[in-house]
Amino acid sequence: MSRDRVGQKLNRTTLKMERVVVGLLLVCLVVVQGSPVLERQERGAGRKAKACTWTFGDCVPENGNCGQGTRIGTKSGEGCRVKQKTFSCRIPCPGEPETVEPQGKCRYMKGPWSDCNTSNNMQNRTLTLKKSKAGCDQVKLEQKKCKKECKYTKGEWGNCDPATNMMTRVKQLKKGNSTRCNATITQTKPCKKNKMGCKYMKGEWSDCEDGMTTRTDQLKPRNNNNPECPATRTKTKKCKCKYTWTWDAQCDDHNLRTRTMTLVMGNPNDCAQTKQEQKSCVNKRGQEACMYGPWGEFSECVNGVKTKRRDVAQGGDRCQAKAVKTKRC
Repeated sequence: MSRDRVGQKLNRTTLKMERVVVGLLLVCLVVVQGSPVLERQERGAGRKAKACTWTFGDCVPENGNCGQGTRIGTKSGEGCRVKQKTFSCRIPCPGEPETVEPQGKCRYMKGPWSDCNTSNNMQNRTLTLKKSKAGCDQVKLEQKKCKKECKYTKGEWGNCDPATNMMTRVKQLKKGNSTRCNATITQTKPCKKNKMGCKYMKGEWSDCEDGMTTRTDQLKPRNNNNPECPATRTKTKKCKCKYTWTWDAQCDDHNLRTRTMTLVMGNPNDCAQTKQEQKSCVNKRGQEACMYGPWGEFSECVNGVKTKRRDVAQGGDRCQAKAVKTKRC
């Protein structure tokens, strides 16, 4: 290879290296100029100290031309965010001494609370103005109700009294002046359901007499029952109107079927002796509606279950499921 060619290659290589170096320098310069640290420093260098001031408008009374009112204060200044706030103020009425309204908010240093004054159950503390400001009182007095002076330890609730259905507990004085606090306090409250452990087997309701029916419940033979539980309990309630009925042989021209109801239990003064009701022969799904006769009596207890049934007057086998009712015995 001749010397001229070697020299040309060296020149081209040198030129490429120079271009790479210049490119790297330009990249570094851009990165340094766009650095967030430098940006913050530049912003901080041009930042000026805030000079915020409040200016207040005229006091506008709430009623009439004098008395308590409000005025609007505006916070502004170089470097400040403009803000408006409503302050309370007062215009002296004729005959009242003039008062200087505070220019801004009065800030106070709070003193300790005093001991409780037993005559009015209040305690006080003194507020001292932190920074002298026109219109602000140098000293203010603050009051609040005393905390509970008498504290008690709660005892356990006693057994329920079946005669009154009430239970009692006694609270003993834990903290407080014995001359002003009771040594003990007795509390009473109604017993919760089954608090005594009294559980009963429900009896059957008797026939209706004078519009009332009665049921006698027997105490269940359990060892955890309170010995004070009565062996039986009696409940009385007003008789419901109970009817038996028969359905007409078929539906009428309006696709309705009528049943005639006859009173079998209930106060004749409150219950109608006979009445009629109508029911559609087709349900909402377009099927033949289920119609039933009156319920029969419960059967004897078999394997802990007793059953009662009613006849299906219309609907066939599809309605048999609701024609039987069972309960434990």
